[in-house]
Amino acid sequence: MDLRQLQYFLAIVDHAGMAGAATALGVTPPTISTSIRTMERSLGLQLFHRVGRGMVLSSAGHTLVGPARQILRDAIAAKNTLTSSPTSALVGQLDIMIFPLLGLSALAAALTDFRESHPSVLVRIKEFQDADQVVDLIRDGHCEFYLSHLPLSAADPLQSITLALHELRLVYPPGTDLPPGPITLSQLPDIPMLWVPNDSTVLSERIQQEVQRMGNIPHLAAVVEHREALLPFVAAGVGGTVVERAAAEALTNGCVVRPTIPVLNRAVGLTFDPDLLSPVARAFLAVVRERLDPDLN
Repeated sequence: MDLRQLQYFLAIVDHAGMAGAATALGVTPPTISTSIRTMERSLGLQLFHRVGRGMVLSSAGHTLVGPARQILRDAIAAKNTLTSSPTSALVGQLDIMIFPLLGLSALAAALTDFRESHPSVLVRIKEFQDADQVVDLIRDGHCEFYLSHLPLSAADPLQSITLALHELRLVYPPGTDLPPGPITLSQLPDIPMLWVPNDSTVLSERIQQEVQRMGNIPHLAAVVEHREALLPFVAAGVGGTVVERAAAEALTNGCVVRPTIPVLNRAVGLTFDPDLLSPVARAFLAVVRERLDPDLN
């Protein structure tokens, strides 16, 4: 198994198949196919299931993705060390995973500054739902940073920095009759609510505790497994919920949106392992730290 084979392997993963990988790398599909089959024979493992003209990762293939990314990062870092000079451009790939439905303005601003200084770095951003797996994602090499709400209870061995505070809003089905202005949590309307279960990255538990302290607990309408399903359920009239202000204010389906008293907000930031950062990741972290609001950290 060599670096070229790993590059081809990850290209298939990142570009959803042989054709996309070949186009991205500027080689022919047969070249990639031959290399992958040679790699599989040398490992004694099947990395992909061939389904029609498509390719689906096997369990062994899934296991290899993270380590393969880490090996290529290390190889690029070693090459940069040997060939670097004061005028050398930083090259490589920056892998960031993000929790779905987050406002990304703070991350986008940091990436803009970073790309201006390091235009040869490829930034790869992918959504990942389960924040409880963040330690394994980072330690196994799938990504170097994970963007989510903070704090992450599952990420105690890692470090986190806050990029922004996101204010939250109450959202109710279209046609809900509410007075204008903020809603006090102790006077929530008697409208069933939607929550996400066992999710360390949302405010459901904190809101429920606050409402319970004030003595007014709305009925439970439904427990929704995925956050991205919350707003469609609200729009359909199932019940109300709480989401980030940016997501609430982007709605165009007639849902009723209100701020809260007291204001509810949640920190959004990056989680990482400082001992595993590549030179590219360390350069990005330096840019992020330059932009940090000291009051948030």
